[in-house]
Amino acid sequence: MQKNAGFVSHGAPDIILGTDRALHSWQTYLKPEKNYRAIAVISAHWMEKELTISGNPHPKTIHDFGGFPEELYQMRYPAPGSPSVAMNLNENLSKSGWISKMENNRGLDHGVWIPLMTMSPDSQIPVVPISLSREMGTGEMFQFGRDLHDIAGNDLFFLASGGITHNLFEARVTTGGNARWAEEFDDWTVKTVQAGNWDDLIHYRTAAPYGSRNHPTEEHFLPLLAFAGWASRSLECSPERKISVPNRDISYHCISMTGFLLESTQ
Repeated sequence: MQKNAGFVSHGAPDIILGTDRALHSWQTYLKPEKNYRAIAVISAHWMEKELTISGNPHPKTIHDFGGFPEELYQMRYPAPGSPSVAMNLNENLSKSGWISKMENNRGLDHGVWIPLMTMSPDSQIPVVPISLSREMGTGEMFQFGRDLHDIAGNDLFFLASGGITHNLFEARVTTGGNARWAEEFDDWTVKTVQAGNWDDLIHYRTAAPYGSRNHPTEEHFLPLLAFAGWASRSLECSPERKISVPNRDISYHCISMTGFLLESTQ
């Protein structure tokens, strides 16, 4: 079963210290026997004015969080980068009409290295981070995913890392149950993605229940639009593929851990 793209709701950084069900689902994302040229990752935790692709050959592990156990700050994910893949992506995005640039200093933020520590624990596959852009909304991110699919090649895995829900103001450790407004939005998102209702996904703030409440800001939902764009284009080219849901769960009262995986049965 071929897999070449996925979306993860990466949750809180300390997920890697526990046994959350999402960790087990992440282990299924990469096909062990496939020789990936690189993993291109777009994370909610890197945003620039314009699309930026990192060509750092030795990206450092960024601990971009505070207040967690010391064990978390000692973790490192020593995957190499791939300047050649980054340069190729940047050149082809420019040819496709996108304004993008290269940089060579970016490390791996926790939206990147925490999922990959589970998916690729030997850290041998090169990782190429791609930023969000402050100039791009949901529609532009969807189109970006479609165009990235066409230029990426079959040996590159695309990972989008964000969150189906991301309202930290209402998240809490102890609760009497999951928030109904988060569950309804999570349900809507799963149904919308699997049905391929891309226009509704792009306009989720008005089309979905509690769109703005689940996303006071959009940076964690934008990676899903990039994945959706990639998936929509892939399904046009290979109708036998499907979008599966490896994990569905809500933690901290309202933080969805739902993920998606683009698969083929051939």
